[in-house]
Amino acid sequence: MATGETIPANQGWTEDDERGGTMSREHQHRGTGWVITAGILLLLAGLGMINTGAWALHANSSIQSTVHGQLLFSDNNLDTWGWIYLIAGAIVALAAIGIFFRAQWAVWIGIAAAAVSLAIEFLWLFTPYSPQALIVIALDAFVIWALTAHGLDRIEDYA
Repeated sequence: MATGETIPANQGWTEDDERGGTMSREHQHRGTGWVITAGILLLLAGLGMINTGAWALHANSSIQSTVHGQLLFSDNNLDTWGWIYLIAGAIVALAAIGIFFRAQWAVWIGIAAAAVSLAIEFLWLFTPYSPQALIVIALDAFVIWALTAHGLDRIEDYA
């Protein structure tokens, strides 16, 4: 805008309905920042799971002997857990990318992933890792809120 120009009184509004106007596109994207932040957090979580899975797949026998008897199943081989983390991480990372495009399937996977993570983190509350668990619980709650409050809006509503 050049110096001396005045801003029209109805900037951002169009005279399309009986109430005196409708919002223009630039004002309709409420919550986009929250959804993008939730997508970034899910992308980081997915990449972390992929990293953990890759580590477990390439763990040597001395590392595998230290976890023997401590895992839920397949306690003599970390390969099973490596594949579980690798596949789950890829799904969460792909969902995070889908969230950037407001894909409904991705939003639902993101909500489910954050809910499962939140539930699991409650198991860590009464251990020495409770500060980390509280941070993850807060981040999971934020992701769930952002995706349910703003992520379920259809992208067609903005076109």
